[in-house]
Parts: sequence; C-alpha cells; structure tokens
Amino acid sequence: MRKQSARTAALVLCILSYLLVGAAVFVALESEAERNRQRLLARKRNEFRRKYGFSADDYRELERLALQAEPHRAGRQWRFAGSFYFAITVITTIGYGHAAPGTDSGKVFCMFYALLGIPLTLVTFQSLGERLNALVRFLLLAAKRCLGLQRPHVSAENMVVAGLLLCAATLALGAAAFAHFEGWTFFHAYYYCFITLTTIGFGDFVALQRDEALQRKPPYVAFSFLYILLGLTVIGAFLNLVVLRFLASADTPERSGRCASAFRRGALKRRDRTAASTCISQGIHQLDTWACDNPAFSPPLSPEALYHCHNSTDGRRARRKSI
Repeated sequence: MRKQSARTAALVLCILSYLLVGAAVFVALESEAERNRQRLLARKRNEFRRKYGFSADDYRELERLALQAEPHRAGRQWRFAGSFYFAITVITTIGYGHAAPGTDSGKVFCMFYALLGIPLTLVTFQSLGERLNALVRFLLLAAKRCLGLQRPHVSAENMVVAGLLLCAATLALGAAAFAHFEGWTFFHAYYYCFITLTTIGFGDFVALQRDEALQRKPPYVAFSFLYILLGLTVIGAFLNLVVLRFLASADTPERSGRCASAFRRGALKRRDRTAASTCISQGIHQLDTWACDNPAFSPPLSPEALYHCHNSTDGRRARRKSI
C-alpha cells in the first residue's frame, strides 16, 4: 500500500510538473504572436470602420453575423450527413465545436446521448484495440518465423515500436488525403489528423467545412468518417499498449516481491508440516512395532496396528502348530 501511494503521489507530481512546463513553453511560443495578431486586427478594424463609416455597434453586429455564418459554409449542418458527423464528434469526445445544438430539446438529447454513447464508444474501441494488437503480434511472429528464427518471441518493446510505426503511417496517410481534398499544407493536415485522432479537437482545422462538401462530395464524406473511426482505433490501441506496458513495469517489482515472500512463507509452512507429519508417522510406526513385539506394552493402537498384530499372531501360531 505504501508503494502504491508513493507511486500515485509521484504520478500526480509528474502531471503537475508537466502542466507547468507546457504552460511555460506555450507562453514563450504563442504570447508574442498573439499580441501581434491583436495589433494587426485592431488596425484593420479601424481602417475598415473609417473606409465604410461603420460605428462600433455596427461593426460588432457585422462580427456576430460573420461568426454565425462560419459553420454554414459547409452547407446545411443538420441534414443526415452533418448530423452523423456531429454524432461522431460527440461520442468520440473530439468536440470540434464547428456545430452545436441550437434548441433546448437538442441540448437535452445531446447530454443523454453522450452519457450513454461515450462509455459505449470507449468499450468498443478498447475491444477493437485489443484485436488490433493481437493481429499485430501475430504478424510480427509470422515475420520472425519467415526470417528463420528458431524460437520467435514478440516482446512488449516490439509491440510498442510496431504500434508507433502504425500510428505514424495512419497519420501520414490521412494528412496526404486531407491536404489534397482541403487544400491545406501537409503539416497543417498532419496537425489536424493528430488533434482529431487523439480526441483533442481544437476545431481550428475541421474537414468538410468548405464548398458545401457535406452535400456535394459523398465519397470524401464517407472517407472522412471511416478514417476518423479507424484512426481512433489505431491510436487507441497504441495508447492502450503504452499504458498497459507502463502499469506492468510499475507493478512487476512489487508483485514479484509479494509473490516471493508468499512463496517463501508457503514453502516454510509446507516444510514444517512435512517434517511434523514425518515425525508423527515414524513415532506411530515405532509404537505399533513395540506393541506387536512386546505383549506387555499397551499404548492405544491404531486400527492398522491392531490388524497387523492380529495377522502376525495368527501367523506365529500357525508356524508353531506346523512345527
């Protein structure tokens, strides 16, 4: 219990340290760029207002209309394809934010839908990830047999390396496809795939949001949905493998110590019981022998001893009569 508590405390400290380091790095990388963008936006806003004679209220109204119109560039979001896309982002916890229920009844249904759908999705991807890891293990074992190894063995390190390569290939394939269909750079497409498949879902890059793609490009829509679901399976299988590997390595020393001490205690107990039973058996046998050879000796005999003594007496009487 003490080791488990110490490990939990160490993990909490690691998470806090990781958050502090991440915050410091993001401040260093993004703060100055954010200030530059704010200054540029303020300058453009003032130029626009002077050019067209907008008041501050008029400009805010224009901004509000532009933000509301942004999701509708993909066409109608709440047809079947758009609704299916939204349902995927809900139960997989991606949550781009590109679409959201606008009615109170839709918000209520979304909460209940997520409450049941998220656990179901986690269990499903867990099962699919296990099957995928089993397939990868089988393929690695077959590859080692083809290489002529006498005793092929797939270690956890082999599985982690294979999972990492499979994740990189999945991300690269998706990045090439989305860079082609969306007109993004390969880096931005790779970034979109990573943010999507790790379910971070910032929403700064969202596929199927241009030129009414949800209605006009059914093959691309089908590819996007299938890629998200299969990619989540691959990434989930790799993360599950890494987590299980970490837990196994953390539990092995403690568990081995407990097993060794339990084995030693059990061995001592078995040895003591064996020695005691051996001594008792020898004592009983010696008493039985004395009782058979000495008629004057009368300890409480066991049934086997009585039967043995009775047979021995009958045998001696028979021998005397024959003599």
